[in-house]
Amino acid sequence: LPSHDIMQELHTIVEKKPTAWKCNLYCADIYIRANNNTQAIKLLENCLNKNMDAKLKSRILYQLGTLHYQQTDYSKMHLYLEQAYELNKQCPHVHNALA
Repeated sequence: LPSHDIMQELHTIVEKKPTAWKCNLYCADIYIRANNNTQAIKLLENCLNKNMDAKLKSRILYQLGTLHYQQTDYSKMHLYLEQAYELNKQCPHVHNALA
């Protein structure tokens, strides 16, 4: 299947069942690869209030920080990176981004 079709299917699942946060993650990954950061941010932010382990949530927050950096929204970038750091102080990617 072409990535557009996969993205459309995942997006349909997300609309029908917004609590399916893993679908949000997969769909966000495809949007990131398609350089659609705005849609990827929406999907990743939908995941933040879901129940998941701290390391995964930290990775999502890190990704949100990098996406906001690419959109030159440095205040949101810093906010998400700080939250990622609080959840996983051992993550070298977060340390590097905050340096």
